[in-house]
Amino acid sequence: MLWREMNVDNGSAGFDWECLAALSCSTSVHRGEMASLSSPLRVCRGIFKELRAIQGPSYKQSLVYNYVIDQFRKNKVTGERYCRAQQEAHHASLTYLCLLTSTRNHLALYNLYHGKGELSSEEVAGLVGLRLPTQPGGKGWEKK
Repeated sequence: MLWREMNVDNGSAGFDWECLAALSCSTSVHRGEMASLSSPLRVCRGIFKELRAIQGPSYKQSLVYNYVIDQFRKNKVTGERYCRAQQEAHHASLTYLCLLTSTRNHLALYNLYHGKGELSSEEVAGLVGLRLPTQPGGKGWEKK
């Protein structure tokens, strides 16, 4: 999906779920299988979930939302179409969903672990889920 080629009709406000349910030519996702594809409806809903997380409740008024709906409707399988183009579009949508999800996860991890100045040894250990060893009776490990 090239953003240069966006040809969006801003008049389509409603969403037709049956249109996406009619998309086929894919297999379900099983963990560990890289070559299998999930259903187009699930991919579309995943893209909308990521858009909602990025843009908030007004994501339905964005150009990206209209473009995604337009592409899913355009690549709906019919009797006259060859299925390869639909599979390529489905793979591109899966790749875009992976990009959106990975970007969101990266930002969350960056905000969590980004340096906030000097941290003590105890704070650094706590950041990764560890505790510093303590000496019973206070011999050798007490704070000065």
